[in-house]
Amino acid sequence: MTKSIRIAKTLLITYYAYMLEYRAELFLWALSGALPFILMGVWMQAAQTGEFGLKSIDFARYFLAAFIVRQTNVVWVIWEFEKEVVQGTLSNRLLQPL
Repeated sequence: MTKSIRIAKTLLITYYAYMLEYRAELFLWALSGALPFILMGVWMQAAQTGEFGLKSIDFARYFLAAFIVRQTNVVWVIWEFEKEVVQGTLSNRLLQPL
């Protein structure tokens, strides 16, 4: 009986860690998606207080365009890398001589 409780406890802890990992990943993904807006605010404030060749509206246009381009283009590198790590095929590529 204690063995089955210990197994159940281990499985629950593992599942909790697994779910927490994806919540942290989701938070970081959302934060990276908001990065152009954060930087837009920083540069707009800097344009108002400093002497730049560009006005704050120019910075807003640039960062909004960067956000739109970033949202419409999907990069698959991280998903391919994650798949290779999970499947164990990445280590074969790392060990091959040049």
